[in-house]
Amino acid sequence: KIHPTNNTGKKRCRVVLSDSQYFTTALLSTQMADEFENGNINVGTIVQLDNYVCNEVQGKKIIIIITCSRISNNIPKIGNPQNIDNVLIDNNGGNNNMYQQQQQQQQPQYQQQNIGQPQSFMQMQQNQQQQTPMGGGNNNNNNEQIFPVANLNPYQSVWQIKVRVTKKSQLRTWERPGSQGCLFNVDLLDENGDEIRATAFGDAARTFYDVIHQGSVYYISKAKVKVANKQFNKLKHPYEINLDENSMVQQCSPNEEGGIPQITFEITPIMKLPDLLKQYESNGTKYGLVDLIGIIFEVGNVEMIDTKYKSQIPKLSIWIIDDSNSAVQVALWGKRCEDFNAQLGTVFLLKGAKISGWNGVSISVNDDTFTEFNPDRKESHKLLGWWTNSGSNLQNINYVTNKFEKGAGGGAGGTKSSDYKPKMLDQVLSEQIGMNGKEKFKTTALITFFRQNKKPWYPACPGIDPNDPKGLRACNKKLQEDGDQYICEKCNGTFPQPNYRYVLSFRASDHTGEHWMTAFDESANRILGYSATTLSNWLDEDNNAAFQAVFEKANHRHYNFGIVADVQSYNDNTDNVKLTAQWCEPVNYAKHSVDLINKIEQYENL
Repeated sequence: KIHPTNNTGKKRCRVVLSDSQYFTTALLSTQMADEFENGNINVGTIVQLDNYVCNEVQGKKIIIIITCSRISNNIPKIGNPQNIDNVLIDNNGGNNNMYQQQQQQQQPQYQQQNIGQPQSFMQMQQNQQQQTPMGGGNNNNNNEQIFPVANLNPYQSVWQIKVRVTKKSQLRTWERPGSQGCLFNVDLLDENGDEIRATAFGDAARTFYDVIHQGSVYYISKAKVKVANKQFNKLKHPYEINLDENSMVQQCSPNEEGGIPQITFEITPIMKLPDLLKQYESNGTKYGLVDLIGIIFEVGNVEMIDTKYKSQIPKLSIWIIDDSNSAVQVALWGKRCEDFNAQLGTVFLLKGAKISGWNGVSISVNDDTFTEFNPDRKESHKLLGWWTNSGSNLQNINYVTNKFEKGAGGGAGGTKSSDYKPKMLDQVLSEQIGMNGKEKFKTTALITFFRQNKKPWYPACPGIDPNDPKGLRACNKKLQEDGDQYICEKCNGTFPQPNYRYVLSFRASDHTGEHWMTAFDESANRILGYSATTLSNWLDEDNNAAFQAVFEKANHRHYNFGIVADVQSYNDNTDNVKLTAQWCEPVNYAKHSVDLINKIEQYENL
């Protein structure tokens, strides 16, 4: 056992290995030293070296055992092994440095190490010599040795990798008492499809942030490899790279990029997200990472969320659906939220999104998540075909996120379904719902008629609400047209084009009665399936057929509505109740039938 000479307290053990012909000195890695301490590995143990490196230290070859498997214990010494160092000296005329002699010969082509296959020390030494990367720094070229990402470890001091940047985070800053700094990270992919994360801090982050670009291929060397922090790094590789001021990063020329695959995805269908989450939870983790693709069919409003650091961060909730007819809520945070401008019906591709069990199953997009809208991929084309043919009907959707317990994005202000008491439409009159102040209820009703005596939208201000101290919330005040411009009286802005928002009026009925309802932009988007701006453009283009087809398709469909009832006075001082649809969703007939059967059984048991 080697006692630590610094304050790290890391345990290291030196052992002597023999293959019955030769013996040599080896070091156990920190994790394998625990096996020695526990007695699982001891004198007389036969082991298989699963992962190892062979370094030259002061002219001698030292094996560093990263991981090994125990075959059997308490085996007596086999054969009469010789010291491999003495054999090397005899075989090379007193020269212990075989590597120097190899340099005088033709450089052998790289052969990947056969991890897990028992070898004699001579074979191990030859493999190590073949794996030693040549060169590095700024003089990279196609003929130099490239080290595979899968074999990177803290015990290999000299290496060079050729990788594609598949994901690049934002440059993040932090400031704590006594310290401040910045960092960013990238995910790297080599020709074998193996990935590893690299992180740069401080000056190195500022240097490399503008040098490294997502999608490009680079030679990287002279960086430190350390154990991956799995709290933040969910890649499969056990290690990660730290880039510092001395690290070398050089972009490959276009003709050198051959062999490095493009960004790879392991797309999980939305309907299988609950099963994936169970796998993570069974492993003792509350969340994991997932790749998925879907069509955006609902977009909420930006809301400000308080953080544990007593600050606020913007959040935007959207809903996506795939051809399994399953939907999930996706939360965008920070700058991702502020930059979002995708339209309904857009294909949304995500890599490395966070999946958690909040509210059933939910997806969160942060700085480390790769996103792309309408990607040119076969999965995207297939999904768009499904959406055009049948998916946009939004019928019988399987929501893997609890639909009525979402925050912003549901229009219900983050309230739960339990806040809306079930009612029939005739109860609005019989119980005078809303006549004594605002009341909430939910109901299932059929849309029977859309009021179209005027355009069901208004020109909204796309500027920033002057009353929002964070400067993130849209103004949405009705604009006044002034020649070829639009003027906002609230924020005093002038705009060439408005942002049209719905004020949709329709009649809905159930088996007890009917009532007029109003749906604003979010709920109306859900009902019609197109934005108000899209419909306005169709009218400007005299595409009346497409305009009318939207309403014909949306008519005579059942929806679950979350309603706010409130009294409204007209010019003749007559008080009427106005019903506003705060949220809505197409009826899942299978689930609705089960609910009705349960209610009938409860009624029979009275």
